[in-house]
Amino acid sequence: MDWKIALKVGGPSVIAAWLFHSLISSFLETSEIFKSNLLLNILLLAAILVFCLFMGYILVRNKPPAPSEPHKKNEVTDNEVTDNEVGKNLKLGETASVITKNKIKRNKIDGDLDIG
Repeated sequence: MDWKIALKVGGPSVIAAWLFHSLISSFLETSEIFKSNLLLNILLLAAILVFCLFMGYILVRNKPPAPSEPHKKNEVTDNEVTDNEVGKNLKLGETASVITKNKIKRNKIDGDLDIG
């Protein structure tokens, strides 16, 4: 495992998960009680299954709800920009994704005119 990438992606929880995994693995390998008792092995597997189902339930329950109406595009449409005096730059539709049917005329701009 590349620890630099793992720590960037998961943070300290990566170390906690690795430590938990290594401690449980070493305990199960060295413990004689789990090697000889079938009931304890079945209970351990059942506990792991219940834990996984519980974590899955929490993840599904905390899922954000689906949007009720579709996301509207940021549009600049059917506007008139006329007879303005701008001392610096004029920026129109800076964050817009769609710019259509706009009339821009007779403006005095000392800087740049940026559309879109």
